[in-house]
Amino acid sequence: MSPKEKDETEVAEPRENGNGEGKPEEVEEKEKEEMQEEEDVEEMVASGEEVRSRRSRSKDFIIKYASLIILVLQNASYVLLLRYVRTRKQPLFLSTVAVFQTEVVKLITCLIIFTIEQRSITRSFRALYHHLIVNWLDTLKVGVPAFVYVVQNVLLYYAVSNLDAATYMVTYQLKILTTAIFTVTILRRKLSFFQWIALVLLFSGVAIVQLNKDETPAAPVNHTAAALQTTLATVTEASERKQHPLFGLIAVIVACFLSGFAGIYFEKILKGSDVSLWLRNIQLALLSLPCGLGAIMVKDGGKVLEYGMMQGFDIVVWGTVVLGAVGGLVVAVVMKYADNILKAFATSIAIIVSCIASAFLFSFSPTLMFLAGTGLVIIAVFVYSLFPYRPAYQPAPTELKVQDREKAEAI
Repeated sequence: MSPKEKDETEVAEPRENGNGEGKPEEVEEKEKEEMQEEEDVEEMVASGEEVRSRRSRSKDFIIKYASLIILVLQNASYVLLLRYVRTRKQPLFLSTVAVFQTEVVKLITCLIIFTIEQRSITRSFRALYHHLIVNWLDTLKVGVPAFVYVVQNVLLYYAVSNLDAATYMVTYQLKILTTAIFTVTILRRKLSFFQWIALVLLFSGVAIVQLNKDETPAAPVNHTAAALQTTLATVTEASERKQHPLFGLIAVIVACFLSGFAGIYFEKILKGSDVSLWLRNIQLALLSLPCGLGAIMVKDGGKVLEYGMMQGFDIVVWGTVVLGAVGGLVVAVVMKYADNILKAFATSIAIIVSCIASAFLFSFSPTLMFLAGTGLVIIAVFVYSLFPYRPAYQPAPTELKVQDREKAEAI
C-alpha cells in the first residue's frame, strides 16, 4: 500500500466508525443508555416526591377535618357537663381552680406526648432545655397570646358584670368577625365576598341561638374551652352588682378584638415554624400556670384560705377538667392544620349541638328563634364552603410570549 493510500484509509476510518466527531457507535449507544437511565432515575425521584406529597396532603386533610369534628363533640359535651356540674345540688367548685388544674393536665399530657414523639426521655429533655432555656426568646413569643388571653378574660369578667346577659352574649359573638379581620390583615389570606356574607350570617345565627338560651336556665358564660379559657363569672353573679352598660360594652368589644388577635397570632406561630405542636402547648401551659395562680389569688383567695383549693371537686368535676384540657389541645391541632375561622364554625355548631342535646337531657324546648339561628348557621357553613376565594387568572410567562408572537404575526 502506498503512503498516499494509507493516509486516505486513516482519514476515512473515523468517518466509517463515527458520526463526524470520531466516536464509535458502541460508545454512542452506551452514552444514550446512560442518559436514558439518568432520565428514568429523575422520573422515579419526581414520582416518589409526588407520591409523598400526596400522602402528606391526604394526612393533613384527615387531621384537619377529624380535629374539627372532635372539637364540635368536645365543645358540646363540655358545655353539657359543665352545666350539669353547675346546676346540681352540691357545693360549687372554684372555676379559677378548675382552669388552673386544666392547664396542669394539659401540661402533663403534652409532656408525655412530646416524649413519645422524641422516642427518648433524654432527647426530650434536651429539646425542652434548648427551646425553653437556651432559645428563651422563642418561648416569649408564645407569651404574647398567653398575656392577651389573661387581659381578655379580665375584660370579659368586667363586661359580664356590667351588661345584661342578652347584650353580653350577642356582642361577644363579634369575635367571629374580628377573627376574620385579623386573618386578612396578619396572615394575608383573602376571603371571597360570599365568605364575608357567610361570616355575618354565622355571627347572626349564633347571636340568635344565644339569645334563645338566655330564656332557659343559666348556662356557663364562656363556652369555648380554648387555651387559657377562664370562666370567671356567671350571669347571676353579674346581676348582684350595680352595672355600667357603656363600659361593659366597650370591655366586651375590646375583648373580641383581643380574642381574634390572640387566636390568629398563635396560629401564625404554630404554622410559621417547624417546632413541635406539643412543645408549643408546653410553652403556652408553662406561661399560663402563673396567670392561673394569679387569678385564683385575686378572685378566690379568701375562699381558698378558708376551704382549700379543691373544695367542691369530685370525679365529675375532674371530668370537666380533663375534657377542658382535651379541648385546649384539640384547638391547637385545629389552628395548626385548619384555621381560626373554621374553629369558629366548629364552636358555633357545637353550641347548636349542645342545645339539641339539652332538649333530651335538661327539658330544653327549641323555639322559633333557636330554629332560625340554627338555620342561619347551617346556611353560613354551606356558603363559606361553596364559595372560596379564587384569585384572578394570570397567564404564565410562556403564554404571554405566545400571545405577543401571535399579535406580532397578526400585525
